[in-house]
Amino acid sequence: MRTWRVVLFFNIALLVFVTMWPRPAQTGPIDKQIGTAQQKETSGDYEAAQKIYESILAKNPQHHDGLLGLARVQYWQGNYRASVATYEKFLKIYPEDAGGLVGLGKAYLALGDDKKAKAYFEKAQKLEPKNEEVEAIQPELEPKAFIEIEGGLEIQDFNYASDAQSEYQNILYQKERRYGGGIYSGYVNQFSRQEFNTGLFGNFYPTPGTRLEAEIYFSPAARTVAQIAPAAAIRQDIGKYVTPGLDYGYQKFKGAHFQNVTPSLQLHPFSFLAIGGDTELQFASVPSGDKTLYSYSGNLTLAPTEWFNLWGSYGKISRTFEAGRTVPDFEYTANVLNTGIKVIAMHSLLIRFHFGWEDRNNGESVYRYLFGLGYRM
Repeated sequence: MRTWRVVLFFNIALLVFVTMWPRPAQTGPIDKQIGTAQQKETSGDYEAAQKIYESILAKNPQHHDGLLGLARVQYWQGNYRASVATYEKFLKIYPEDAGGLVGLGKAYLALGDDKKAKAYFEKAQKLEPKNEEVEAIQPELEPKAFIEIEGGLEIQDFNYASDAQSEYQNILYQKERRYGGGIYSGYVNQFSRQEFNTGLFGNFYPTPGTRLEAEIYFSPAARTVAQIAPAAAIRQDIGKYVTPGLDYGYQKFKGAHFQNVTPSLQLHPFSFLAIGGDTELQFASVPSGDKTLYSYSGNLTLAPTEWFNLWGSYGKISRTFEAGRTVPDFEYTANVLNTGIKVIAMHSLLIRFHFGWEDRNNGESVYRYLFGLGYRM
């Protein structure tokens, strides 16, 4: 009798012990898949990790770790635009996730859009003031500064006069979205005249979206270039995609002077593309009297990276004076094409080429070729 009572008591005690003793949490199928994907990610097998994350999201499109993991491996494989799309989808569901904000900032930084990157890093830092990733990236977000020293040759081919040639040198200092300035000097040989032209130029950003520009060029004894030519401009970003601007310039020549007012508009549908146009209103005072002339042009700039810039413009101009000619006071209109490319090779060597063509309604034409070399430091 005693034996079966002891056995019964032992079994009851064992049952209570087993029932009440804390057991390890059971790992579900998705958790195992996430663990496997993270192991693949850590080992650098991003393609395999991506397939696992995508299989998880096929069953659960809003899975936190699945979306975040997919965005990460897309980033590590260099698919920055796909990574941006995944991070944006993730943040619509989890807007207060600092890891997602940092990841999206890094993807935009890789695409060269520092402005957007900085905005997302700042949001992440508000949520986590001591976020180590943001603190490590901060030096990359500081405004870039550089000095460019450049010299070059411009050749003009006329069908109504002998070829002209100009040599130029300039030094530019620029701090991104802050300020910049430089000096210019040029030697001009045109219409059998040899003259010097010098200038100062600069820009300033009172806010990151507002750019002010000013310049002045002078050559007091010249006849082929302006004796004095001051100019100023303002550009203002409105939102992410639109930048209107207004330019004013004055030119004083031997026997004539001009005032130019040029409103412009630039559209930025993508961070690497700008499309725009302008209308120039010129008030001319020449020996034959005062005149008002109108010119129009459109332009396009392609800059996929800060080391490559390709641009082009086409327009119709009206003029009533050409300095340096025997009879400088005559009126004409012209179709004008300009295009150029600027490349920074090996992070320091500057290479520039510009081509221009002007076809006038009086049968005259002008071709311009500019070659420049410089060094950025």
